[in-house]
Amino acid sequence: MELYSNIALFVLAFFLLWVGSGIAVHAITKISYGLRMSSFFVSFLIMGFFTSITEMMVGINAVVNKQPEIFVGNLIGSSIVIFLLVIPLLAFLGKGVNLNHSFKFKDLVIATLVVGFPTILILDGKLSLIDLVICLILYFYFAFMQEKQNKTFRRLILVNLNKSTMYLNMAKVLVAVLLVYFASNILVKQTVALAQALGASTFIISLLIISVGTNIPELSIAIRAMLAKKKDIAFGNYLGSATLNTFELGLFGLISDKPILTTGSNFSMLVFLYALIAFLYFAKSQKSISRSEGFVLLLFYLLFLFFEIFTGSGWKLFA
Repeated sequence: MELYSNIALFVLAFFLLWVGSGIAVHAITKISYGLRMSSFFVSFLIMGFFTSITEMMVGINAVVNKQPEIFVGNLIGSSIVIFLLVIPLLAFLGKGVNLNHSFKFKDLVIATLVVGFPTILILDGKLSLIDLVICLILYFYFAFMQEKQNKTFRRLILVNLNKSTMYLNMAKVLVAVLLVYFASNILVKQTVALAQALGASTFIISLLIISVGTNIPELSIAIRAMLAKKKDIAFGNYLGSATLNTFELGLFGLISDKPILTTGSNFSMLVFLYALIAFLYFAKSQKSISRSEGFVLLLFYLLFLFFEIFTGSGWKLFA
């Protein structure tokens, strides 16, 4: 009965995340319409940031509740979900997806390194102070290079923005953040309970389950893009969200006062790293992800799940 109660609370929390993140994304989009920004700024920084609110709130709650393994599992799992589930689903169901042409291939390689490096760092089962600092340095280097190339902040000019509309949308963002924070608090507490009930580590539950829930904004954007038949989506949103996970990992890790240990399967982490290499190959060859390539990346995700569930040292349910 307790297990069913935990699952019900998980479902409730995910529903609140869906509502809250939807409000935030819609409101920030309205605000962005009144600003003269580059498309890169809107997709990479603005949308990338606001679709990451869920991960941020889970991270804050994990730090407050002294459960660092939860935000580590969630943030790494979130990057995996974006690259091996969200984008591939959009490519497979939407019959291919074009990548944003404002990205040079060199930028995509650096971004992929930023996304994949935390996975390399946890292969030894822990995250040290040096590891966390490296995560922050990598992210800031990538962000600095993008700002240097795009001159984003210099182009930011306020134009024809109705103040009442702006205040209303800012209020909506605030309400959304509070709602997502409340839902994230439920998630963190129920993750501990569910991990105990299933004989799994909180890291594994976060890696496999919470990471899917906190990517509800990205999944909803993918669904809306497919329904609107807009195959040429703003890839910057997904890349911005995934690279921001590395920044959050370094930040929350430095704030946390507990040693950070991970219990996932090295096999599954290696699957993700190989999948990132495959992603880069697909992106370089066609400057797009075709339907068949999306299917291949989905197979990588299934392989990741298989290794994590059946060989992960933090999962005892199938032992």
